[in-house]
Amino acid sequence: MALTDLKSDLSKFRRPIERPIIDTQSVEINRKSNLTPLSDLSDKLTFLSIEERMSEYKLKPDRADVIVPALEIYTYVLNELSAEKISVPKMGLSDGIIYDFYKKEIYNEHVG
Repeated sequence: MALTDLKSDLSKFRRPIERPIIDTQSVEINRKSNLTPLSDLSDKLTFLSIEERMSEYKLKPDRADVIVPALEIYTYVLNELSAEKISVPKMGLSDGIIYDFYKKEIYNEHVG
């Protein structure tokens, strides 16, 4: 499906938009209160299979395979770089791409 086809299909649902409908907030991870729990969780998850992570922690398949590397990155940033806190977006990459398209192609046509 081409971009123009997608815009045409979406135009059927056009209505005035007052504000973006997607929550783009982030979660803050604080060094003081979160470093040890992050390390402990990473240690536990490392030894679980993807299926066990999904079952025990109710993770989606696309999250269960990347959570250990993500926790290691957060721990590294907090520990090795002496960061006091980091902000982690609630959205994934694909969510961000869709949101960016929405803002540029649809939202701005109605508001901007």
